[in-house]
Amino acid sequence: MSQKAVLLSIHPRYANAIFDGTKTVELRRRIPSLQAGDLVIVYVTSPVCEIQGVFTVESLESGNIERLWRKVGSNSQVDYQDFKDYFDGLESGFGIVIDEVFKLPRPTSLSAMRERNIQPPQGFRYLNQDDLKAFIGNGKRRKLSSHNTAQRRSQQDILVFP
Repeated sequence: MSQKAVLLSIHPRYANAIFDGTKTVELRRRIPSLQAGDLVIVYVTSPVCEIQGVFTVESLESGNIERLWRKVGSNSQVDYQDFKDYFDGLESGFGIVIDEVFKLPRPTSLSAMRERNIQPPQGFRYLNQDDLKAFIGNGKRRKLSSHNTAQRRSQQDILVFP
């Protein structure tokens, strides 16, 4: 199966926590069809309004709200009450466990997205390969230190975006 790319809208506070490595799970009420290794393109919502980076999916977690909190709550950068409020009215929720995180050297603006007829999604939207290349460039594999949320390795092959 080929690698998927999904554009996710994420509030600035949480996007910054993803990029600095303190948030290693992205919570979702609905989840796109993803698997380990897929790409998530991070659109940072207002007032930033730009694509700032990418992360790869390590795994997906799902379950009833209490089980999900016990499993990933401490890695989500939200407190228990905010967690409960976010999932209010649902019996189950989802967590995207983040693997490698890449901050783009040149973010993609909202106007550049609109030139390609891409509107920022309320939640998520799948991207085709042409849109992916337009927003983040052609990744090239190169040995470098990168932020790996599992802290398993300091040197690795990563995608470097021009």
